[in-house]
Amino acid sequence: MIAFEPSPTVLAETRWHFEYNSVRNITLIELTIADQPGIASFDTQVLSTTGKLAESVASPGSTLTEVKVTTLDRVVAEQGIGSVSLIKVDVEGAESRVLAGATDTLARLRPRLIVELHNPEQDLLVSRLLRDADYRLTRLDGSEILKPDCGWPDRDGVWGTIIAHP
Repeated sequence: MIAFEPSPTVLAETRWHFEYNSVRNITLIELTIADQPGIASFDTQVLSTTGKLAESVASPGSTLTEVKVTTLDRVVAEQGIGSVSLIKVDVEGAESRVLAGATDTLARLRPRLIVELHNPEQDLLVSRLLRDADYRLTRLDGSEILKPDCGWPDRDGVWGTIIAHP
């Protein structure tokens, strides 16, 4: 199992928890996953667990930190990963960027995905990306999403936490 964490504060805390609890089956990598490799601004907010990729200015009460960014496709290729059964995406509004950088992984390895959606724009972008990759979308309870072209606040649309099935 591989976990990615760009926030130095959360990374240190996670490493401590892994050590304290003798977690040995997860590789923790200090990287941001998005749609292209490089360097990006990361908005570290008051609650360190709610940081996110930033456009160019910090949110009120937060600071920007430069972080390394890569794509999931690049990690899979560089690590020689030949099988992925599940990908969980919880990136505070950059879900479509993560998936845009994972098109080869989704096409070749066909993992299931759990995606935490954070705003109506991402609802629609993620739905389109996953449906274009021939995934079926459901809610956590397994019920079908009846309107995949609608986001929040349509109760039958795509929003909240979804599961994408190959």
